[in-house]
Amino acid sequence: MEKGTQKHKYTDANVISDFAKKAVEMTSSLGLIQGFSDRTFKPRSLTTRAETVVVMKRLLFTHFI
Repeated sequence: MEKGTQKHKYTDANVISDFAKKAVEMTSSLGLIQGFSDRTFKPRSLTTRAETVVVMKRLLFTHFI
């Protein structure tokens, strides 16, 4: 899916907490988060340092640099 053109659909979207759904939709549409190759988001998993760095890099290079 291309950034900003389609709403990302995760196979485990029903597990995403209600308070976080809008943020997940927004950051997905901006291309900051993309989920995993198996089309899941894994909302109940802990985020690794590497995953955090990827999101930060995408944010910086997409919006600030």
